[in-house]
Amino acid sequence: MRKTSCWLACCFCFGLFSGPALASNFSKHLSKLIQVVQVLVTQSLQQPDLDSLMQGAARGMVAALDDPYSSYLSADNYVALSKEQSGEVVGIGVELAYREQRLEVMSVLEDTPAERAGLQSGAEILSIEGQAVERLSWPEINQLLQGEAGQPIGLSFRLSPGSAPQQKQVPRELLKLQALSFSLLSDGICQLKIQTFFNERLHEQVAETLLANADSCESGLILDLRNNPGGLVAEAVQVAGQLGTQGTVVQVVSNTGKLDLIETTDLPIYPQTPIVVLVNSGTASAAEILAAALQESGRAIVLGENTFGKARVQSLLGLADGTGISLTTNSYLTRLGKNIHGVGIAPDFYFSPETPAEQWTELALDYLLPL
Repeated sequence: MRKTSCWLACCFCFGLFSGPALASNFSKHLSKLIQVVQVLVTQSLQQPDLDSLMQGAARGMVAALDDPYSSYLSADNYVALSKEQSGEVVGIGVELAYREQRLEVMSVLEDTPAERAGLQSGAEILSIEGQAVERLSWPEINQLLQGEAGQPIGLSFRLSPGSAPQQKQVPRELLKLQALSFSLLSDGICQLKIQTFFNERLHEQVAETLLANADSCESGLILDLRNNPGGLVAEAVQVAGQLGTQGTVVQVVSNTGKLDLIETTDLPIYPQTPIVVLVNSGTASAAEILAAALQESGRAIVLGENTFGKARVQSLLGLADGTGISLTTNSYLTRLGKNIHGVGIAPDFYFSPETPAEQWTELALDYLLPL
């Protein structure tokens, strides 16, 4: 995700188009919108509020994209999403994906209300506040999910296909996202867990942590990206360089089809240290960028489950009235040009889904410790 300012006003819209034909076509559609507003204002039995009409029009236009990752944001929600980049957000601690009228849990952050309620990656949300997801649009889902800290949200969900539905009241909290944690293991091996890339200082924290423990991690590093929902692509690129990937980290494709090779300029902090990466079905987006870069550059081996498969980049666009749009503006390919959207990254060595989470570190040690 990236943040941009996008100041829009109707009187300047024609400047967005490069030719008379496009300008004429846009003028026709803008005229229709004005006619609809005129009809509603002059003919509706219930006198409409013009601000509400415009908010509805904006919300409807974004919804018409039929993109589960794009949404129109009220002023409050725009501010809240902006704060998320500094590691603070109100919510229950889940990242969701909306596919074919199904709402799936992409990942669950540790020590959050969602985790305490038993939600996990791959779970399906069936209803929100008593309203069936299959009857809701993505904007309606977003609206129901929003709320203030302390307000519970009623969810019905099932953990796997065919399992019995569960109903929980899950409280919203002000979540101060801990981007990473670090632990020293035996035999000169360390473990670095990155929980989220929604932090503009993540690469600085990674550098500080690795440099401070360089003498203790000579035999190996376990990079844990399980249930990491992603975040800022730039942070993933910089961390990839710090962990030893050189040159291209990811290929970004713009909405016009232009391909940009995004390279790292960061010098490796542990150039010789063996690295293994842990991933699961909750590893998504920027976390997949990092895992793929380390895997495809030969810098690390990847262990675990197939990742989620989200290869889309959202931009946070602010509008003149304080509202905003979270809009999918780019897609990406891995370092070697693979499209993982909807497919995910295949690990070098699979762990069975039945493998208890607490055993993953022990299994990873087997790939680092000498025989």
